[in-house]
Order: sequence, then structure tokens, then C-alpha cells
Amino acid sequence: MSAMRRLVQKLKGLSEAKNSRVDAEMERELATHVALLEEELIRKGAEPAEARRQARLRLGGVEQVRMMHREARGLPLIESLIADVRFGWRQLMKRKVTTLAAVLSLGLAMGACMAAFLLIDAFYLRPLPVSDPSHLYVAQFEGLNWAGAPGTWNAASYPMFEKMRDAAKDLANVTALGYTSKNELTYGGYQQMEQAYQQPVSGEMFGLFGLKPALGRLIGPEDNLAPKQSPAAVLSYEYWQRRFEGDTQVVGKHFRKGDDDFEIVGVAPKGFTGTELGLMADIFTPSMMEPWVADKNDRDQTLFVRPKSGVTLATVQSVLDATYQREEQERAKMLDSLPENLRATFPNAHLRLQTVGSGVSGLKEGSAPSLETLSILIVLVLMIACANVANLMSAQSAARSREMAVRVSLGSGRSRLVRMVLVESTMLGVAAAALGLLFAWWAAPFILTKMTPADFPVRVALPMDWIVAGFAVALMMAVTLIFGMFPAARASHVYPAQALKGGEAPQAHQRAMHGLIAVQIAFCFIVLFIAGLFATSLARKTGLPLGFATEHVLVMETTAKQPIQMGRWDALLEAVRGTPGVQNAAMADRTLMGWSSQSTAVTVDGVTRKEVNAFLLKLSPGWIETMGIPLLAGRDIRDSDRDDTAALVNQAFVKTYFGGKDPVGRMFTPLDSKTPVTVVGVVGDAMYGWPSRTVVPQVYQPMPAANDSGSLKPLQMATLVVKTQMNDPMAMAETLRKTIMQTDASLRVVKVQSQRQVVDGKFVQERLHAATGEFFAAVALLLAAVGLYGVLHYSVILREREIGVRIALGATAGNIARTVTARVLAMVLLGTVAGSAAGLGLVRFITSMLYQVKGADPSMMMMPAIVLMGAALLAALPVVARAMRINPVVMLRSE
Repeated sequence: MSAMRRLVQKLKGLSEAKNSRVDAEMERELATHVALLEEELIRKGAEPAEARRQARLRLGGVEQVRMMHREARGLPLIESLIADVRFGWRQLMKRKVTTLAAVLSLGLAMGACMAAFLLIDAFYLRPLPVSDPSHLYVAQFEGLNWAGAPGTWNAASYPMFEKMRDAAKDLANVTALGYTSKNELTYGGYQQMEQAYQQPVSGEMFGLFGLKPALGRLIGPEDNLAPKQSPAAVLSYEYWQRRFEGDTQVVGKHFRKGDDDFEIVGVAPKGFTGTELGLMADIFTPSMMEPWVADKNDRDQTLFVRPKSGVTLATVQSVLDATYQREEQERAKMLDSLPENLRATFPNAHLRLQTVGSGVSGLKEGSAPSLETLSILIVLVLMIACANVANLMSAQSAARSREMAVRVSLGSGRSRLVRMVLVESTMLGVAAAALGLLFAWWAAPFILTKMTPADFPVRVALPMDWIVAGFAVALMMAVTLIFGMFPAARASHVYPAQALKGGEAPQAHQRAMHGLIAVQIAFCFIVLFIAGLFATSLARKTGLPLGFATEHVLVMETTAKQPIQMGRWDALLEAVRGTPGVQNAAMADRTLMGWSSQSTAVTVDGVTRKEVNAFLLKLSPGWIETMGIPLLAGRDIRDSDRDDTAALVNQAFVKTYFGGKDPVGRMFTPLDSKTPVTVVGVVGDAMYGWPSRTVVPQVYQPMPAANDSGSLKPLQMATLVVKTQMNDPMAMAETLRKTIMQTDASLRVVKVQSQRQVVDGKFVQERLHAATGEFFAAVALLLAAVGLYGVLHYSVILREREIGVRIALGATAGNIARTVTARVLAMVLLGTVAGSAAGLGLVRFITSMLYQVKGADPSMMMMPAIVLMGAALLAALPVVARAMRINPVVMLRSE
């Protein structure tokens, strides 16, 4: 036995001994008072027995005096609460099935709510782990996007950043961070190649954010003065712990990215993994090490601004916006391919400084409608659970009306009854909150995994810290009050005379219970309805015909140390085609439905269509066949077409520029090159960028183009497209890497993914909508089933004698089933009707998130109705079976 246990037992013994002495003294004193009053009454002529009874009554009741005395000498509230907790625990254990149903209902609902809070906290509430985040701003551009539609974006070029930094140097500190991307790194030999998330940063970033190194040093301005000058790298703390297990000797080690050799100079502070919400950077490198650093048209920089002391935000914003306008006007002179409707107003955007909040990313801005919908689903699911538990608790309260009446008759105050019921409700709430935390710990990451493909997952920190704990406690208290107040109020309005004579009218209680069933079914219908809309929208959007093959296709972005002649690339393609398991291979300058694009205005027969652009893609012979795009007319690109004078066009191009007439042999002129091009073939429509029912005009030209002397330009980067025999093309990634290295040691594969993964990356928002909808639909359906089962089970317990009598009188199984379920199923129907009406009213708020699906579609309304009715029947089956097993002999004997 431990020393602490012995001490507790000793203190308990001393307390009991003290209480025994005090109780003995109190008994002697009470006996003395009773004897004196008894003698006085006898002297006045009362009979001894009557005198003894009157003496005890004059003291106010000996038992009540004893209770008051005990409460006065101790801590009455604490002791009373302890007694209520013990009694509540016995009551909960007495009704295990009902208790389990209540805890499960609340736990699932509270867990779903906590999981949603974790996501909302990560996306919107939790500030960046930098110094003074309230005075850190991000540059946002508001105006017309390249499609001519109003929009906002936060992307700028690195030269633009340098101009803004210099213009505002006396007013504010400005820094730039590039997009976080997954890249292949090599530690040691080629066999140690692995993928990590890298974010390029300007030299001012760590200082502007007020970050201190956990180890070594951080990137500074001296590391970012000139291109390729300082190959320094800083690891994030999390990556350092995960990849190097916190090795303090990591500083000074090297890794390779492509042809660049980086030296690890330090480790960032714990918790800082970049500023791009949804992506956690593993490694930070200087922006000057990137090939796009001098390109004014490469816009992948996010600008952060911190005004200096005494400088107003409006002043800084005005200077930066003026710089932006000036630089964009200069850049517009080089944009011959800019559509005319945009050129007339270019630059067509203004810079605004917005508080940075929890970070910056397209995922965050695009997720706002999703999280608003998520909030609606949370409230609905929580209301379903509260209705469930309130129903169960109310039924129990009705069953205990005689017990409550006896307590009131014996002197218990109504406040004590309310407290007793609320203590029992709080115990349920605490158990449900514990279950909910465990559920949220699993559910929040699960939702994130459903948002993006496995090869490029959303990465967000979801800490279970004091903020989450505080939210859980507040949620538990609120939910306990919501579902506990109704039975508590019922307990406080017990009338002893009525309850002891037979209780309240059962019809009133049943109406309230059935009404709550209808309410929770209505809420559940809305959740299922919204989830069905999102799932159907995702299915219809992902079901759009892409026009090219996605299965068995591997996409490999490959780069050389320096531009190499086309003959070496041709040799590489031949080596890849000869690899076992490869059906075909080709290359292009970009990936279909990738993140980069090139477009230009086109002139046909002397007429330039500047209101619409054609999108360009350069490719090698065999690319069309490898991608499974059908050749509809003319011929494919040949080896002899290695210049800019021949091209394939798609059907959308033919319709837009040639009026749908046969274009083979005809010519057009891209505005950006001004070189006439002959159409040699027509191919089927294929998605180029974002999935849409409208396919953009496309031009496929040979790669690489010829230079001014007529010879082919050397090529440094290309995207290999490999058609494999594998169901999972990624299984061949390592083999093909080795083939490429063995064929040409100067080549490196910088990124590998399947074409399916590329396409899946375009449906992040739709997946978020569908994943959250499906998740909460499953939770809501389970809650509805559990609630229905709990109510039905408890109602059978209350009506056991009635059912036994019915069976004794010859009731059939069908009669008993109708008796048990008729009213509940009627409420399910009523709730379905009410939920369908409410769902139609809510659908207009989510119309913008849907694709080719309408809420008024009968199939959308029928699906949740059928599912709910099926769940109700499944919940009723075990209850009906239990009712049929009731022995009428036992029931009649007990009666």
C-alpha cells in the first residue's frame, strides 16, 4: 500500500471518528430537548405517547434537525454534490443501454464539432507563429483576372517585389515568399533521393518575422544578393525532428536539388513551417537560387509588409500601389498576347494590404464557403444529439415522477431536484466530451486526407492544446444546459398529489417526446440532403470527359544541368521506351491540367481575335498517341516538323477560328511569335487547365523550336509522359529514374506523379465539400439511429406490462410491431417533410459550390428520405424483437 493511500485512509478514519463523537453529542442533546418538552406536555395533561409525538414535532422533525446539524458542521454544498454524483452514477448504471445511447450520441456530435473547430482554428483563428502578427500584412491584388472576371490574388513576380521593397524602404519592411512545392532532394548518393516541401524566401523574411534559430543560423539578406550565389538552406524544426531525429550535427550537411548543392546552415524555430496555409515547408532556401527569379511574368511570390513605427498603413499602401501600377504599365508593353478587353484597362488591379491572420493560400480563401457550410452542418448535428439526449432524459424524468414526488413530500426543495438532474446530465456531458475529444483527434486529420490526393496532401497543424481544451469545456457546458434543462425543469414541476395518484397525463409527455423525434429527423434530413448535393456535384465534375488518358500514365518533370541538344533527349526517349513495362513515351514542355499555362491571341486571314486566346503546348512526335488523344483529321507531328511552322489544333480551335470548316493546310499566326503556322492535323478536345464543360482552343506545336539560324534550340527542361503497363504507374517511378540516370548522367528527375494524381489535384474544393458533407452525414445518420433506438428501447421498458397484456389477449407480432413503432415512424415521416422544406430553403446559400445539380431535383430529395426510413427501420428491429420476447405470465403476475 502506498504512503498516499495510507495517509488518505488515516485522515478518513480520523474524520469518521470525529463525526461519530459529534453525532453522539447531538443525539444526547436532542434526547434532552425531547425529554424536557415531553415532561412539560405531561404536566399539562397530555398522554405520554401523545406528549412524545408532540415534542418531536415541535423540534421541527428530529430527522430534519439531524440533517441540518450535519450540513452546518461540514461543507454542505460539496457533500450534497458528492451525494448527487453517487446517486447519479447509480441511476446511469441502472439504465446502461439508455446511458450508452446518450453518451454515444453526444460524444459523436461533440467530437464532430471539435473536429470542425480544429479545422476552423487552423484555417482562420490561429495566428502565424511570428512576432506581432497583428501588424503584419499581406499584399493582395483586387481587379480583373486573366479571364476578365473580378477576382483577388496575392501573387507577384520577384522583380516586382524588389521594386516595392526599394520604394517603401523608408516606410516599411517588405519580404517575399515563393510557393511551397514538393521537390526531390538527394542526400548523399542517388539512392538516397527523397521528396520534401521547399519554400523559397527572400533574405529579409526571418528578420521581418522576428524568428530566432533553434540551431545554427537563419537565411539573411547576405544570402540573397545575386542568382546562384549562396546555396544555403534552413530546415523547419518539425522536418529536423522527423528526418534527422534532432541531430545537432545536421548543420554543415549538404543535399542536392537538381544541379544545385545546398548547405544546411540552421534550423527554424519550433512551430514555424511557412506562411502558406495547407502546406508545411520542410526546407527554406534563398529565392535567388531559383531559375524564375528574374522573370517578370513568373508570378509566384507572396509579399508581406510590416509598416515601420509611426507610419500609417494607408501611406504604405499608397506607395506600394503606385509602384505596382508603374511596373505593370511597363510590363504591358511586352504583352502582345494580352486580350484586348484587358489591355484597354491594364493594369486592371490595385494593391491592398490585408491582415495576414493565420496565413495565406488559395486553399484558405477557397475554403471560406466550405467552412461556412461546415458550421451549418455542425449546428445541425449538435442539435440532433441534443434532441436525442433531451428525449431520453425527459423520458427518464417522466418515469421517475413518483420518485421526485416522494422526495418533495419528504421535504426536498425543488432546487435540489433540479441540481440532482443537472448533475446527472453533467456526468453524461463529461463522458461524452471525453469520447468527443478522442473522436475529434481522429476525425480532423481524416477530413484533411479527403481534401487532396495522397501525393500532395493538405498539411495543417492541428494541436490539441489549451485552446481546444477550453472549447471542449465550453461546448460541454453549453450542450449539458441545452439537453439538461428540459428534464430538470420537468423535475422541478412535480406535483406530489398528482404524481402519487398516477402521475401526469402520459399523452402530454409522449407528444413532447415524439415532437423531439420529428425535430431531429428534420435536422438529419437537411444534413443528408446537403451531403448528397455535394457528393453528386463532385461525381458530375470528376465525370467530365477529359479527352485524354489518365490511367497507366506517369508524368516525370526532368531537367538537365544546362540546355542540351535534341538528339540527347531523343536518345533518352528511346531508352525509356525500351524499359520493361513501358508501352510508349513522349515529352512536352508542360503537363496537361498542370499548374502552368501559355496562351496567345491568334490572327487568321488577317483578322486578330483578341477577345479570346489559344493555349499552347509544345510536344514531341508520339505525344498525342501516348496521351490517348484521338487524331480526327490530317496527320500527327513528325520528326521533320521540328520548327514553329506546323501545328495540331483541337476541335474548339477549329470552331473558334475557322468556323468549324476543315483547317488542314490553312494557316494562322500566333500574336506572340508572329510566325505563320500551318495546321497539319486536328485532334479531339482535351482539358488543358481547370476542368470545365467548355474546352479552350489549343495549339500543339513541335518541340523544341528552331532558332534564327534554322537549327534546333537546346532544351534544358521537359516533361516526360510515359504510358506503362502497370495499373499503378508510380510503381515504375524508381526504375525509370535509374534508366534516365544511366542514359544521361546530366539529367535529373525533379518531380514524378501519375496523370491521375495531376487531375485529382484540380478538385480540392469539391473534395472538401464532399468529404465534410459525407462525414457529417454519416455522423448525423448514426445519431438519428442511436436516438431512435434509445427512445424506442426505453418506451418498451415503460410499456412492458401493457405489451404483456396485449400478448396475453392474443395480439400478433404485426400488432405489437405497430404498437411499438407506429407513432415514431409517423414522426420520421413528419420530420422528413419538414426537413425537405427547410433543405430547399437552405440550398440557395450553397448553389455557388454546386456543379450541374439542383436542390429541387426529385432524386436529391428521395435519397435522404429513403436512407432515413431505412435507418429508422433498422433501429426499430431489435426493439420490436425485444417486445416480442416479453413473457405475459411474468407481467401479469407482477401486476
